[in-house]
Amino acid sequence: MMEKILQQAHHYRMPLDGKYAFFLPKSLTVVDGDRDTAYILDSCSIPVCYSTLVRRVSKVFPKHSESEIQTQIDRMISFGLLDEISKANFVNSKVLPQIPHSDILHFNRITVHVTDRCNLECKYCYNKTERIRHQREELNHNEWGNIFDDIFRYRKPRKVTISGGEPLLYNDLEKVIHTVINHNVPIEMITNGTVLSDTAERVYRLLDNVVISIDSHIDTINDITRGNGTFSKAIATMDLLEKLGRQFSINTVITKYNIDTISETVKYFMNKYNHLTNVLPLFQESTHLAPDILPTLFQMDKHTECNLLATISDDLLASRLALAWSDSLSYREACTVATKEFALAADGQVLPCRALYFESMNAGKLNGSNFAEVWESSPVLQEVRDANNKRSDICRETSCDFSSICLGGCLAHSYSATGKLAPYADENDCYRYKQECMQKMHIKIKAKHHEL
Repeated sequence: MMEKILQQAHHYRMPLDGKYAFFLPKSLTVVDGDRDTAYILDSCSIPVCYSTLVRRVSKVFPKHSESEIQTQIDRMISFGLLDEISKANFVNSKVLPQIPHSDILHFNRITVHVTDRCNLECKYCYNKTERIRHQREELNHNEWGNIFDDIFRYRKPRKVTISGGEPLLYNDLEKVIHTVINHNVPIEMITNGTVLSDTAERVYRLLDNVVISIDSHIDTINDITRGNGTFSKAIATMDLLEKLGRQFSINTVITKYNIDTISETVKYFMNKYNHLTNVLPLFQESTHLAPDILPTLFQMDKHTECNLLATISDDLLASRLALAWSDSLSYREACTVATKEFALAADGQVLPCRALYFESMNAGKLNGSNFAEVWESSPVLQEVRDANNKRSDICRETSCDFSSICLGGCLAHSYSATGKLAPYADENDCYRYKQECMQKMHIKIKAKHHEL
């Protein structure tokens, strides 16, 4: 049997009554320990074999038997304080091993922008300017069918997301959806919910999930950013989905207008609709393009604290949603841009992800037979992959304590603001993630020791 190789898990330790509390950001848990625990962790600051660690600890604590030390190490592994590394894949480096894009069995998601046309002009839209400057020619359903055949022969996605613009403005939408369904691939659609028609109802019946964009349960707040009358139409769409028994979720862009009432919005919609599965907050979509609607730092601090307190609430709904939101607010897993996900523009151009919707990010136009060539050889995709692998190292070089948690933020957000594939676009972005991590530490530790 292959021997375990261990390294300390990413954690923070805080003195507590002569002992230590160890906070694990990955699982949002707190583990109590003592100086012996701290010593064992420090002995694994670089990866070490299990047997070597036992010998090392035995020399320092000769009063403990080897079996007692092994028991303590095993407990630390089970609590998540020590991580196991596969010896076969072990590389003695602090840099996370890169995942070769050709070795991935499935794409997580392909986002297909079937049209650039949209009936709204949301203030925070991340690709509005690009769509206006470069109105892309739309492919017909036969062209999309050939492209899907080509992609799915290469590797099937776990999900296809239909988007836009507003996809319900695309004439061949039902036929495009059927081409995906014929490949037995799950399909969802992102819509602003304002297109009310017989076609829309037929489309909803075909989809596995519908994502509705709405920013508040209060019509005046929602319509500030999305436009007058959008609230009532989105509500009508969600009422229809509920009546049809179709699963749907909500995307909510966080702004200075809705952040103070977002918890009430979540509770309102979750209680109103039985088929609503989730309400997802999107901070990163409030880009530099509309700085006047961004939440203030005070609002973000207050929201983060309230949200994290809800994770330990007796209210099961509030707790479940808050935990999901906490996950969405931190990039704990490396972004899969240009490796396990990508987007397709309305004209068939490959884009690294749905948010990198820029002419400069065109990786190559698909024709129904060239996907493998574009995916494996595109200089644009390789540039994005390299930047994605390097961004956490760039942050780590600044000695940021949180670099291994957030991994450098959203590349698309940075590129939109600065024109560079780099970590955070500005200090406010970084501030939000740092504050969240710090508050998680304090709230979890206090809760564990009944100080809240």
